[in-house]
Amino acid sequence: MSSAAFMAGPPPAEEPTERVRLARTALLAALAVPGVVQGDAGGNVPRVTVDASGRLDGVLAVAQPDGRYEIQLRLVTELVPLIALAETVRGRVRSAAERAGLGASLGEIDVEFADLLTAEEILRAAEARAADETRVADETGDAP
Repeated sequence: MSSAAFMAGPPPAEEPTERVRLARTALLAALAVPGVVQGDAGGNVPRVTVDASGRLDGVLAVAQPDGRYEIQLRLVTELVPLIALAETVRGRVRSAAERAGLGASLGEIDVEFADLLTAEEILRAAEARAADETRVADETGDAP
């Protein structure tokens, strides 16, 4: 087989880095906590992680001098007690990192709240997202 034929195939899929895997694990764990609505990218200091599979709004993994990664989460939540919610999020992130084999890489976990939504605001946002998805599907012909 010639080297040209060997190289003609698609490039190998790129594995996410440990930093990206940890960021994804942390964000998914945070989003699974009751009371957390979504991640928020923020403004001045964006909390966004990007890799080949897309953009993760609401989480940033920052290398620490000791080789671990600090996780910075920026979340939109329901109107709930925030101190308790932040502690629950930290606990869930730690547990998820351990289960994923990333516990040794996890450093500090910073939880910031970007916005607090009432139940009515959450419902309106969900309806708006559904309307947007329907509009895009209609425009592209990709009906659900």
